Amino acid sequence: MNKISNATFSNNTLILDEKLNIIEGKKVKIVIFDETEKKKSNFFEFIKNNQFTSKVSFKFDSDEINER
Repeated sequence: MNKISNATFSNNTLILDEKLNIIEGKKVKIVIFDETEKKKSNFFEFIKNNQFTSKVSFKFDSDEINER
């Protein structure tokens, strides 16, 4: 299962905003994203660190799109 959920950190514990359907005792991995940090700089840093090269050649042509 892959899921994004919100939580509040209190007394060294994450308190989820919703109940998850996970078996008791099962180990899961979490990623912490602090929403109070600058979202725009975080976005560009994420894109910079996670770039990939597509094997398919793609050319964006705004004139072609506007003709539709």
